[in-house]
Amino acid sequence: MKFSIIIPAHNSAGYIRKALDSIKSQTFTDYELIVICDSCVDDTEQIAKQYAHKVERCHYGQDGQTRNLGIDIAEGEWILFMDDDDWWMDSFVLENINRQLTDD
Repeated sequence: MKFSIIIPAHNSAGYIRKALDSIKSQTFTDYELIVICDSCVDDTEQIAKQYAHKVERCHYGQDGQTRNLGIDIAEGEWILFMDDDDWWMDSFVLENINRQLTDD
């Protein structure tokens, strides 16, 4: 697997779909999507389970520790982070990153 995309999330049910949809629409598909739900009490975890390969729960309250949990379970060759309120504007983001990594 080429990429592990890690999204730390906290009560982001109102907007995380936009981030997840932008990943799902990528033309490059050799990736795993990991969502770490940190102290979520809304529907974030249920939404994430519709998209992500792995969804974990934690109660750290700190993005750094949440990201580290994602790293611990990631299986990809490269790790990418995305915030729960960000999104990729085109469907070629992973393809372009992969091209940059493989061009000599």
